[in-house]
Amino acid sequence: MKKIFFILFSLVFIFTNAQDDSQNTNTRITTVGDLTGMGTGLWVRFNSSGNVKGSPYLFDTWTNVANIFSGDGKSYTVRNMNYDTKIDRFVTKISVDSVYVFNTRSLKQVKVNNQFFKLYKKGNQYSYLELIAFGKGKEILKQSVKKIKKGAKDPFTNSYKQDKYVLKVNYFINSEAGMQELELKKKPFLALFGKDASQIKKYIKKHRLSIKEDLDIAEIFKYYNQI
Repeated sequence: MKKIFFILFSLVFIFTNAQDDSQNTNTRITTVGDLTGMGTGLWVRFNSSGNVKGSPYLFDTWTNVANIFSGDGKSYTVRNMNYDTKIDRFVTKISVDSVYVFNTRSLKQVKVNNQFFKLYKKGNQYSYLELIAFGKGKEILKQSVKKIKKGAKDPFTNSYKQDKYVLKVNYFINSEAGMQELELKKKPFLALFGKDASQIKKYIKKHRLSIKEDLDIAEIFKYYNQI
């Protein structure tokens, strides 16, 4: 089994390889700070939520196994993977108080559990978007961001409830025309399918699908690819 050991000594990043095409990644840390070795990311302190309920991380737990794909086409398996929506980067937790942040040069695609993310240029910056469905030159993409919602004031105690992170999602259509935000309503959604819109509409109704559910959108595009 081929293994890559990420070992940081005095802010130096060292890879050690053995053999095999399927690769597992183990990580150890001795120091926290900027990573300057091979430029694949950096070590940072764990993103503590402080007095805010919840966290900016997309997944509720760190018990996630991810397949990551680098810019040179190599793939690796990484445990304890999560997505920091605050900085728009994938991270792996190394210890209680530190995480390793992958930079966009080293990480182009990520599959966490059954969710697939790709790096896209959106405006003037690069972002990781989840690929929900694709077909005939079109991709439906999802952006997930956690934002802090201020706690409401309790009129009886005159105190404020705890602030908390809430998940906000936006959808996009990516095609030859570029990337545009997509409103998940019947009219703009059906417009994506052009001359096939009437068939798609009938299919949605027949199978009682919802365009607001990711799995249903994937099912709709699966049918669309067969038309």
